[in-house]
Amino acid sequence: MSDKLLSIEIISDTINLFKIKDDIQNAFLLDLDSNNVMMVVAEPQNITNVKDIVENCELYIVISNNDENNSYYKCTDDKGNEQKYHTNGDIMK
Repeated sequence: MSDKLLSIEIISDTINLFKIKDDIQNAFLLDLDSNNVMMVVAEPQNITNVKDIVENCELYIVISNNDENNSYYKCTDDKGNEQKYHTNGDIMK
């Protein structure tokens, strides 16, 4: 009995892995003109922070002796304004 259940679980896991592979392949597109990979947003109506999307972000990792969050993103928008973000996406004040 347990061998049959194990076989069913293996088959189910295999099917799910193929579904995940297809989802990942459908999430990204290759622009043949520029050879850039672009991510596809499946539900664009749910994006609420379009005004906060920036073009250039760099990850900064600070090494210190305290246990504070030692990494953040420094982003620059197309107007040259810089803003720092926590790694969870919240704006640093």
